[in-house]
Amino acid sequence: MSAALILHEDGFHLGLPEPDKLPDGNRLGLVGSHHYYPSTSPGSAVKIRPRHRTSRPDIMGNLFNPPSPEQKPVLVPDSVANSSPSAKPVLHVSHAGSGTNSTPHAATPASTSKRTPHLKMNPLISILILRRMLLLTDGRDKVFKIIQYGLKTAMWMDIINAKRNTTLHAHAKQLIPHLSLTRKIIRTAYWLNSLNELVELSDAPIPANRAETIRHYAAVFNATVGFFNCIADDIVTAGKLGLVDKPLYNRATILADQLWFVTIFFDVYENMQTTAGLRQKLHGTKDVAKRNEIQSKLSMQRISLAKLGADFLFCSIDVFKLGDRGISDGWQAVSGLLSAFLGTYKVWVKNK
Repeated sequence: MSAALILHEDGFHLGLPEPDKLPDGNRLGLVGSHHYYPSTSPGSAVKIRPRHRTSRPDIMGNLFNPPSPEQKPVLVPDSVANSSPSAKPVLHVSHAGSGTNSTPHAATPASTSKRTPHLKMNPLISILILRRMLLLTDGRDKVFKIIQYGLKTAMWMDIINAKRNTTLHAHAKQLIPHLSLTRKIIRTAYWLNSLNELVELSDAPIPANRAETIRHYAAVFNATVGFFNCIADDIVTAGKLGLVDKPLYNRATILADQLWFVTIFFDVYENMQTTAGLRQKLHGTKDVAKRNEIQSKLSMQRISLAKLGADFLFCSIDVFKLGDRGISDGWQAVSGLLSAFLGTYKVWVKNK
């Protein structure tokens, strides 16, 4: 016997293609996160085993609107479920409170139920996602970056004022450089990621298509530049810890900014190539599920491009010494905060 579970805003429906009857004349029901089978007495049910309603039992479990313990299943007899001669036999399972007299809902034809319910995210899910983010280097870096440039922006916008908030302003001013150093320590030896990318690109076959060949070599060059950029960042970190001389620290700082500036252009190029490929796939498919998946990827590509724009503005100020030419510190504070938010969102979605 095959069955189709249809979700509604008011409960669950289990549509049966054939009028198979169980011993007591009731249908098989599904309530909350458990399966129920009818017992020998009509209108009652026996729970036999729990089952997750989501496909992510590793961290999600049954956290989306879990049923309360006092909720009980109410099974609709065949006489009610099949009251409409044109409707397919359908069981409607509703939740009834333990202390109230509840009347079973009338059966709803399966053909009229096409709406997908909106599942609200439990706050505990957000905490678990944040915990998973903080276990990652990128996750910790982005969270600290939001705090760092959030404080910088607040001080630039005079929200944290030295006269009105003397103590808070002093603490924020001391915390910002510590956060910067913390982020650099977190990203120590990040060049291993670039090295791994280079190994993967070297193992990949060179495409026969000319455009794809150019894209392949651009990715190799970008990974190489990123590798040396991370090495320079590690020297800067060592300089801030007092492990290298200041002249070497200053040269490494300038080199790191310049190499980062170069990688931004190659990242923009890769973003545009990926976006063009996704748009071609979108025009070539009519499947709704695949179109939604491609549109979701396109949205993330737009977010990545916006982040690269913020990084370009931030990096340009350091590379071209625009701060010495009178540009406000607020430009770096706001662009850094914007980049931090967009980067954090990308990590959040990736670990959602």
